[in-house]
Order: sequence, then C-alpha cells, then structure tokens
Amino acid sequence: MRFGRQDFKIVVFAVGFVACLLAPPRSNANAFGHSKVGLEFEYEATRPSTRKEDVTNHQLLLGFAREQFGGSKVRVEPWAKYMNATGSWMAGFKDAQGRKWFVVPEKMNGEKFDGFELITPPLESEVDVEKLRRLVAEIKNSGRFRAGYSSSTHFTYDVSHLVGPISGDPNFESRNIAEFVDVILFLESNIKSFYNLVEPERYGHVVNRYAVPLGVNQKELLSELAQLPRGARTFGRVRDIFRKYERVETALFFGDEVQAWKNRAFNYAKIFGLGQFKGAQLPVIEARIADLIEDPVKLSFVGELFSQAIAVGSKTPAFEFRDPFPGVKSFVNDSPGHFSLDELIRNNHPDRATAFLGKLGISRPFKGGRCEGLFAATGS
Repeated sequence: MRFGRQDFKIVVFAVGFVACLLAPPRSNANAFGHSKVGLEFEYEATRPSTRKEDVTNHQLLLGFAREQFGGSKVRVEPWAKYMNATGSWMAGFKDAQGRKWFVVPEKMNGEKFDGFELITPPLESEVDVEKLRRLVAEIKNSGRFRAGYSSSTHFTYDVSHLVGPISGDPNFESRNIAEFVDVILFLESNIKSFYNLVEPERYGHVVNRYAVPLGVNQKELLSELAQLPRGARTFGRVRDIFRKYERVETALFFGDEVQAWKNRAFNYAKIFGLGQFKGAQLPVIEARIADLIEDPVKLSFVGELFSQAIAVGSKTPAFEFRDPFPGVKSFVNDSPGHFSLDELIRNNHPDRATAFLGKLGISRPFKGGRCEGLFAATGS
C-alpha cells in the first residue's frame, strides 16, 4: 500500500460536542452533531531525532490512533511536498473502516520540519468522537508529544449540504448558495466571540498570522457579499466576488499565493478554488483559530462551537455585514496594531460570548477539565 500526495491531503470535516459523555454514545449519530468531521493536530516530540529518515515518532503517533480505531500496519513513504523537506517521510494506515490516517512533517520552531501533524480521516459518529477523545488523552499522557511553539488544531467541516457537489454537476455555477453566504457572514460577524471562547495564545497573540479574521482587512468583500440579493447568490457569483478581491488578498500576504486565503480564521479557499487551491475544490470550511487541543473536554466544546455556528448561521438570513473591527483595516504581524487587535478581542464584553453560546444552544465545558471532576466536586 502506497500513499501519494493527494492521499495525505485528506478532507478534514466538522467537529461538535459530547459534553462529558455521561450517556453512552450512539453509533448512528453524526460526529459532534455534524455530518463529517476530521482534524489536524500539530505536535512537537519530546524525544526528537536529528535524522529526517527517522520515522519513530511517526509510527508512535499513528500507533495511538491504531489502538483506538484498529486497522492495517503503518506504512511509510517519502514526503517531498516542499523543497526544504527533501529526505523527509510521511506515514499512514487504514483503520478498521478503511479510512486513511496520516502523520506528515510540520514546521514547529522555525523553517525546519521538526514537528508532526496527525491527520484524521472524516469522522462520522459519536463513537468516533469518543475514540478520538481517548486518543488525544493517550498522546498527552504518554509524555512523548507536547504543544510546540507553532502547535495548532484545525477543524474542517463538510458543507456539501449547503453548496452541493462541486464536481459532476455541469450547472453547479448557477446553483443558489444563499444559506452558505449566511454562514460566512454569521461566522465573520461573530468572530470576536469565537476567539473569546476558544482562547488561542500562540506566539503571544490572540490573533496570530496563521488565523487572521477576514473582517480585519477584507471588509469590502464581506459587505459586497451581504449586499448580493438572495436570488443572485449563486455559486459562480459568490466565487467571482472572492476572486475580485484576490489581488488584494495576495498583496496582504506579500504576493505569496500559498498563504493568500489559507491563513484565515475560517478558510473558504477550498470551496471556491482560491490561491493554492485552484483546481482542487472541495465543499469544506477549515477553522484555524485553535491552538493544540490536548484536553478531550475542550476538544468536544470547540468542535461543537464551530459546527453549531455553521448550523445556526445557515438558518440566520443575513443582509448586512456587521463589522466586528471598525477602524481596523490592516494586519501587520507583531506591530502595535496587532497588539491593539488582540486587546479589542480581549475587551469584548463577556456577556456577548455567553449570549452567542445561548444562540447556538450550547454551554461552556466544566472548568475542571475532566468528567471525574463533576463527581469529586459533589463529594461522591
């Protein structure tokens, strides 16, 4: 069994919420309340190797996954996605359901590929979620992996129910996707609450350069989307609005097409074939806000936060873009304006985040961090 470049480009789908799992999981339920969910976890090894060809940590990470999900033996393959990764390796296996898991190199402390990214397949049930919760706990408890300087967790959600199939339909350009436009405007208008609830801290910032809200410096794009009449919100028209601002986006990232559109709090580039995703469209949204999540309870909470926002946003007709960052028009990493943007989010009134959770119909996780804490707190 060999793994190619397209294999490890697994579509990572939606995540949701399983509280403290006091009730038995239902195998026929969607993962975290969403149709499909996959994740990317970025780790630093506590026992790194100086040899690129050493796959000990690849095998170890995937071993934890195989323990929970079963499946084939781990196989390795040369990984040459980037020129400065020559000589590196990727590893993968198929779980008991035939789904592919991978570990690929990741940049952790600079420009060297000195970290490890664990990529799950699309997960589809609460049973999958419970296994995933155990998996992240086992990785942390092993002491072999930890959060590094650049560690994050990405959630990618299947939104094919809102945009329809992108391939195989010659008329998809004229398909109305008004509800998906509602989702975009809902996510971007409520972005400060997402940051308040997820609480990222990487690089000493709330907003880091790998997860910049679109509303910081693409306000005109979002306003134009909002002004588009619902009957005119076709896939082709919406995509063309994004493309209209592609030159602006590329300039914001110093002409780097690879970074343009990708490094957003919510990445829509895969849907519309923008930037590096030209010719490789997928009906997914990637949420990039979270740091590495090692706590199973927080994993469930953040997962449901994003998935419920997509669900509620699709049922909340939007006719305007409510700018969460009035007066902010640029983003320069580590500049005074960057620190001011952080403070603007930190100073968002706590009641706003609480009200937002109420709108989504979910609640904050127990602060003890473990389900056992519920019983300890009552003296049971």
